[in-house]
Amino acid sequence: MPTTNTSGRRKTAVARIYLTEGSGAIIVNGKDYKEYFPTLPLQYIVTQSTEVSGSAGLYDVKANVAGVGEKGKAQAVRLAIAKAIVELDADK
Repeated sequence: MPTTNTSGRRKTAVARIYLTEGSGAIIVNGKDYKEYFPTLPLQYIVTQSTEVSGSAGLYDVKANVAGVGEKGKAQAVRLAIAKAIVELDADK
């Protein structure tokens, strides 16, 4: 499977992600997403797209995020992941 790259925006935050087949690792700005987003609600927002689509643990995500506000950044990553999953399989 080739790499799928998409972007997501929320308020002033912009996320660019690269989605590949893998084990479910999510890296945000060079750090694990649990380290980058330390609170559980933000971690849930980031993983929500994979959980809802039933593809949790199937893809590795590398994200570059810029902007202001932690919640906006998490929501931008969520949107970018959702767009990539839909691009791979429109039924999800």
